[in-house]
Amino acid sequence: MIEETISFFKELSYIADEEWLERFVVKEQQKGKSTLEIRAKLRGKGIAFHHPSRGEEGGALRHCIEKKYPVLLEKNCEEKAKKKAIDALLRRGFSFELIQSFLYTLAD
Repeated sequence: MIEETISFFKELSYIADEEWLERFVVKEQQKGKSTLEIRAKLRGKGIAFHHPSRGEEGGALRHCIEKKYPVLLEKNCEEKAKKKAIDALLRRGFSFELIQSFLYTLAD
C-alpha cells in the first residue's frame, strides 16, 4: 500500500528528489559554493551527495572569484592580495589544484 502511494506521487511528480537535488546543487554552485560546502549543507539535511565533475566545480570557482575575489582577475595584482584571496578560496573548500589551474588559464 505504501509503495503504491509513493509510486503514484512520483508519477505525478510530487516526489522528485533527484530533480530537487540537482537544482539545489546548481543553485549553490551559482552562489560560488565549493563541493565541500554543498556536501556539508546536504549532510545537515540528511541527504547523501555525489561529487560533481571538475567542470561543474570550476564554474562555481569562477563565479566565486568574479563575485568575491576579483583581484585575482587583474593582470598585475599584488602577491599579498593574491595569496589572501587564494587562502580564502581554500578555506571555502576549493582544492588548491583547481585554483592553480584556473589561475594558470588566466595567465595565458
